[in-house]
Amino acid sequence: MKIGLAAKLRKLRSPGAIRNKLLPYLWFYLGGAALAAAVCRLRPVKRGKIVFYNMRGNSFGDHQKYITLELLRRKSPVEIVWLASDSESFAKAAPDGIRVVRYDSFAALRELSTAQMWCVNQSQSRFILRGLRKRSGQLYLQTYHGSLGIKRIGADRAGDGTVRLWERILRLDASMIDYLVADSEWESRCVYSTRFFGCGEHKVFGHPRNDVFFRDNSALVAGVRARLGLDSAERILFYAPTHRTNRRTDVIIRDLESLRAAASSRFGGEWRVMVRLHPNMLSYVGDLGFGASVVDATRYPDMQELLIASDILVSDYSSCMFDFMLTRRPVFVHAPDLEEYQRVQGFYYPMSETPFPVAKTEAGLAENIASFDEAKYRAGVDAFLKGKGCVEDGHATERVCDLIESLL
Repeated sequence: MKIGLAAKLRKLRSPGAIRNKLLPYLWFYLGGAALAAAVCRLRPVKRGKIVFYNMRGNSFGDHQKYITLELLRRKSPVEIVWLASDSESFAKAAPDGIRVVRYDSFAALRELSTAQMWCVNQSQSRFILRGLRKRSGQLYLQTYHGSLGIKRIGADRAGDGTVRLWERILRLDASMIDYLVADSEWESRCVYSTRFFGCGEHKVFGHPRNDVFFRDNSALVAGVRARLGLDSAERILFYAPTHRTNRRTDVIIRDLESLRAAASSRFGGEWRVMVRLHPNMLSYVGDLGFGASVVDATRYPDMQELLIASDILVSDYSSCMFDFMLTRRPVFVHAPDLEEYQRVQGFYYPMSETPFPVAKTEAGLAENIASFDEAKYRAGVDAFLKGKGCVEDGHATERVCDLIESLL
């Protein structure tokens, strides 16, 4: 389903759309990207330098965080550069031994153009539009941010209407990839072969960010709770919805009291609800008015730490569900726009194939929590992970760092 001209024009009317969507393409078409690439090539590739970034420089998190920490722990002879959209906040979260460069800058493009390795978790389309091209001696390690995720991504999206230039950029990005890190045989075979057009060598190592689920996290959980102002006796129901390309906000649960009450009824104890909105929602959602009793963790830098500290997860189509299931703790799906999301975004497999109880209404979600069958759920999780060929065992970061050291 191709997007019509009227829909494309409406997208350009959104705040920042001209600067973020139109100007990069003009720069690319008018030769600016070629000029920038030529300037960047004036400096040689520096052996041992690795450039990392998480999404669009969002935070010190995801796979990149845990790979960086392991390289620092090993005292690997590498120079680590991180691209960050907010260098001040990043500096507070990141350890010593990292050089930080602003993500949205020419300096970032220059760092990428002179690094021996790129280690990122999404398409580098933005930098490609600005002139990034792989050079002789450079390596590209892609650690995609999904995790057995159900929603289609990139050029795979069902109703995305991907324009030819955008697909060209995605293909150019994929053609430069040397290695992709997968968490399962399914992700390698079914997602990477289409999303990245069959490019790069697949390494089924597991996902570095998920190693934390296989450790003793008592001290970490206590730290997360203290940082969020949570009492040690309170149990956490974590609500983490994903974003929609159509920017719908009416699908977000506003009244979370019924969920808290259902969790207390089924599992006992005192409960608090914690909410983390998707980073792509920050520019247009604003204050949804969840109430003073709800803990807002939207700007917390590391999603995995929030998952570790939580007892129950409620989401819709986010891949965080497939990380959290490794704990065998309950996951519940609230999908009021299931058919629309299937039509616009698309799924790699039906939601019915997951072990998660699915509800289209808030009342149905509360009922699923109240009637949760733990034995059935755990058996479903085990069968699902086995069926996908999941290899998560807590040692993915070690494998990735072994690969990096062998290459550099």
